[in-house]
Amino acid sequence: MFYSTSIISSRKEFKLLKPAWDSLIDDSDDKNLFLTFDWIDCWLDFFPQDCTLFIVLIHKEQQLIAIAPLYKAPIKILNAIPARVIRVLGDQYSSAEYQDLILDREHKEEALRKIGSAIKNNAKECLAAWSPFSDESTGAAARLEKVMTAADYQVGSRSIAFYRLPLPDNAKTYESRLKTKQRNNIRRYRKQLSGQENLRLKNLRDLMSPEEVFTVLENLHSQRWLSKGETGAFERNPKFREFLKAYTIRASKLGQIAAFCLFQGPKPIAIRFGFTYNNTMYEIQSGFDPSLNGAGLASIDMAIKAAISDHLEVYDFLAFEGEYKQRFGAIKKPGKRLFAIKKNLLGWLVTRAGLWPTGRYIQM
Repeated sequence: MFYSTSIISSRKEFKLLKPAWDSLIDDSDDKNLFLTFDWIDCWLDFFPQDCTLFIVLIHKEQQLIAIAPLYKAPIKILNAIPARVIRVLGDQYSSAEYQDLILDREHKEEALRKIGSAIKNNAKECLAAWSPFSDESTGAAARLEKVMTAADYQVGSRSIAFYRLPLPDNAKTYESRLKTKQRNNIRRYRKQLSGQENLRLKNLRDLMSPEEVFTVLENLHSQRWLSKGETGAFERNPKFREFLKAYTIRASKLGQIAAFCLFQGPKPIAIRFGFTYNNTMYEIQSGFDPSLNGAGLASIDMAIKAAISDHLEVYDFLAFEGEYKQRFGAIKKPGKRLFAIKKNLLGWLVTRAGLWPTGRYIQM
């Protein structure tokens, strides 16, 4: 059986991959938004100049059986020693999670070995590999670990968690699964917020342009954090803001925008914002008017019900801040941060010293 390996290192070559990329992701075990061609293509508009594309393709005869959507990026160890690291495309300033490889289900093991060999032979200048959000429940973490091991890296990991809510067929079933205290809190807040004004939830994609949708999100997000004397994600990370705005425009054409906005009369008071793909709502950002007690809580509940009404199957809260997500029924799923070091002297010293890419020891 003949297998061949090729490396894509230019945007022009990448653009030609779209049909094959879309077809392979449909046949893979991990069909998530952040691995799609459109997500990564949009992200590449903001690709750092000091990074290099390193997309590994594996063919069996003429059939594409694997894509490793990778790139090479600079790092600094102890703020002094420059090095290169392998990363998964789309993983910076984008809220992208669930990093993985795209593999045909029938040829996974051979493909993993071939990808590992390609990294070993074509990324000799790279000291390390880094994947901050890999899912264990889909097998992504294990796949990445196998590839890094095959490339002769020593793999370390730290645990994280993702939070996903499988959606039932109707809102009544969803409500019945909530704890009594949670149900009562939601009802109380909705009653308070209603007052003399009509309280309703609308998907902004049906009301305005994607640019206008993004403006509503940005305003409500900023309100939330300014009330705490802090800056929101858009102010802290302008690259993230620009990418998310650009993908919102693209997602509008793809029919992926989910901008569940809670209105009090004519006034938008809270929003749960994300994108839909493969019957899943990925919640990327949110915001609410902090002067209105319970606006954020009520908007989550109503957004989940709207997703159920849209016949979605999963409401994905992504990682971090798990306690409030679990109150809405989200299930905690295990994940890993993977940091692999080449088995050479510098790699041995980094491992021995227990250094980890936190910004303190290894700057990405």
